[in-house]
Amino acid sequence: MMYEPSYDAAHTWVSTMGRCKYLTPVYTALEESGQHDLGVQWYDENLDFYHPVAITTEGRVLGLVSSEDPREFIQ
Repeated sequence: MMYEPSYDAAHTWVSTMGRCKYLTPVYTALEESGQHDLGVQWYDENLDFYHPVAITTEGRVLGLVSSEDPREFIQ
């Protein structure tokens, strides 16, 4: 579960760091704490910034990318 006062810092972090190694724990914590919509919002804000591998990896964490075909976004 994410500690609510950490959201601003976490948002800044995922908006400035493009490596999956650092992004995945944040997006996983958002998913596990019931903050899916917030995670998707942050993800969408940073799509132009993230490396294609990060887009696919974090998309899987958020359930937006099919695990069978990483190029296929779930509608």
